[in-house]
Amino acid sequence: MTAHVVSLPRFFNHFPFKGVQAPALAPSILTTIGTTLPKQETLVSSQSHQPTSILASSESQQSSAFAKRSSRKKVASAAKSNPELTKICSVTKDPAFCARTALTYLKGIINPANVVKAEIEACTIQATKVVQKIASVPTSSSGIANAINDCKSSYESILDSLKTAKEAIDGPNVVPGTVTTRLSATISDFDTCDEGFVEMKVPSPLQKFRARTLVRKLIDSSLVLGNKYSL
Repeated sequence: MTAHVVSLPRFFNHFPFKGVQAPALAPSILTTIGTTLPKQETLVSSQSHQPTSILASSESQQSSAFAKRSSRKKVASAAKSNPELTKICSVTKDPAFCARTALTYLKGIINPANVVKAEIEACTIQATKVVQKIASVPTSSSGIANAINDCKSSYESILDSLKTAKEAIDGPNVVPGTVTTRLSATISDFDTCDEGFVEMKVPSPLQKFRARTLVRKLIDSSLVLGNKYSL
């Protein structure tokens, strides 16, 4: 006789007599069925018993990631199709990055001053993130603790310089060199933070922060644009 393995759900769904209780299966049969289920059905069964909150969280994360990717693609596409913005950003090290940032944060018409303001706005957001993350950096020695505190002061100074640079652009008459001078100060502060760890010959714990990398990239873009367009 050929033995047929029947999964429990199908067996009960197709039991032919209404009103008659399905027979209890012997332990040996249950064991056989449980151990001979196809791998695919076993996988589905294990997934179906995952907490709803975990499944919902996973779906939400996937949806959020997809939305971010779609948004970035739309911004990148719009940046490529804007000749004026492309021309302005062409003087930077990464024109595509400059254009994407500008379209994301730009307010008003597209011109060099507003593009620089957009870069400064983006840099301010990222520098603020670094300041917030610094508070969570572990300190293994008094030297590391001092360097971390110096970095916090440096990034707060960066935020001040970005604020005054933006205010200079918003002023009635932008004196050539005013914006670039204030942006140059941010480079000095950025390097001061790193120097503390270089002196101790240890890697900076801030290097793992993506926001830190973006701060430097945005400062560079802003400074190049400011110099090019006499801001």
